[in-house]
Amino acid sequence: MQSDSSKRSDSTKQSDSTKQSGSGSVELLMALPIVLMLGLGALQAGLLLSAKLAVNYAAQEAGRAGSFGHADRSAIEQGLARGLVPWLYGASNYGDFLVKQVQAQAFIAQGQGEGWLTMQQLSPTQASFDDWAVAAVDADGEPVPGVLEIPNDNLHVYKDIRSAKSGASRYRGTEPIGSSSGQTLLDANTLKLSFVVGVPASVPIVGPMLVWTLRVFHGCEATSARRVGLVHLGSPEALPSPDAALCTVLTTGSAGPKLPIRAEVTIGMQTAARTSGLVAAKTQTAQAVASLGVGTVESAPVLKPPAQVNSEGRGVGTTVTGRPNGYSQIGGSEPYVPGEGGSLPGGACPGG
Repeated sequence: MQSDSSKRSDSTKQSDSTKQSGSGSVELLMALPIVLMLGLGALQAGLLLSAKLAVNYAAQEAGRAGSFGHADRSAIEQGLARGLVPWLYGASNYGDFLVKQVQAQAFIAQGQGEGWLTMQQLSPTQASFDDWAVAAVDADGEPVPGVLEIPNDNLHVYKDIRSAKSGASRYRGTEPIGSSSGQTLLDANTLKLSFVVGVPASVPIVGPMLVWTLRVFHGCEATSARRVGLVHLGSPEALPSPDAALCTVLTTGSAGPKLPIRAEVTIGMQTAARTSGLVAAKTQTAQAVASLGVGTVESAPVLKPPAQVNSEGRGVGTTVTGRPNGYSQIGGSEPYVPGEGGSLPGGACPGG
């Protein structure tokens, strides 16, 4: 039979084991919500990063399509749809890709109708057309009635000699800057587009909480106390001027809350830009578009012809480098005198 001391020792060990087990359970319950939130946050961040890369790629496709399509709205939308296909649907072959592109165009139309997908042309602006636009012509050189376009041909020549209709406020080198648009002709031939696409906040707890935080930060709703379970998140101060475009994207609809993904693209026009529904009515400053800033350009050196020409058509006297007869144009160190040794010093050639 066990002694009383042995029984008391076994009872003490069992009691200590029970206490340790209970303490471990409490610690696990305390750590589990934190670990869960970190995991959900990492998942939402990964989904947002994937969406950001996809929207950036789609914006590049839209800019490229607009550059070759006279900055036409339909061309830009087709390019955007083409870029969104890999992210939204994927495709196994070209025929499947064309079908999915039509679905992506319907996705864009739905987003524009509900307000969670917006597109805007930041350059050229309406003021750019007011300064630089001329009557549009088609591929055969025939005028297009009622259509204006910003000239795109021979820009290396016309950028210095064309004048803005509103006059020049100043010059960038030899390029006049239009008073109305604050752009040169080269600036006006730069296509800059801005896109905002709403991405579903599909991760539980973290997604809706992130949407709420952004709504308060952008002034979309009045501040109020926010709690998650027993955790009090406080009452953040809202901004005085709400961002209407982002507030529309952040509004919870039938498809759930959405997080705004913004992308911008800047690309040189390959065709003459024409007015479309995307043109921003507000004038963009010179700093808001692709620009090298105001500076000066050194004039090219003027090459003077020889003072005289002999019977063989060669220059006689002073050469184009301004050196006396006998030096080579690319730089001789010593003059060549005919009849002295018959050899040429380095870099020299006989004149005449």
